[in-house]
Amino acid sequence: MMLPEGYVVVTLRPTMFGQDSVEEGAILAVSREVRNNLVAGNIARDASDEEVAEYRADEESAEALLGDVDGLEAQKKALEAELDSLGERHGALSSAVAALEGQKGTLSGEVADLAGKKATLAGEVADLEKAKAAAAKPATAAKSK
Repeated sequence: MMLPEGYVVVTLRPTMFGQDSVEEGAILAVSREVRNNLVAGNIARDASDEEVAEYRADEESAEALLGDVDGLEAQKKALEAELDSLGERHGALSSAVAALEGQKGTLSGEVADLAGKKATLAGEVADLEKAKAAAAKPATAAKSK
C-alpha cells in the first residue's frame, strides 16, 4: 500500500532497521527503495488496508499526543510566569506586612501613652470633683446656719 510519505510494510521477523531493532509484525512506513529491498529479502511484506488504517491511526494518535505536549508546555510556561508574578507580589506584600507591623508597634506605644494620659486625667477629674465637693460643703453649711 502506498502513502504520500512512502510505503507501509509489516516485518516478518525481528530485524535491524537502520540503528533500531524492529520486532516481528511491526508496521513501518518506508521509501520505495527500502520497501523493495525488504520485500525481496523476505524481511517484510506489504501492509493490508487494515494494517495501513491501524498505522495511520497510530500516527494520528502520536501527533495528537505531541500537540498535547506542546499545549502542556505552553501551560507550564504560563504557570511559571504566574508563579514568578506571585513571588514578586508575595515579596511586596511581605514588605507591606513588615511596615504595618512597625506601624502597629508605634500605634501600640501611642495607645499605651494615651491610656496613661487618660489615667492621669481621670485622677485629675477625681481630684477636681473632690475639690468641688469640698467647696460645696462650706457653702451648704453657711446657708444652713
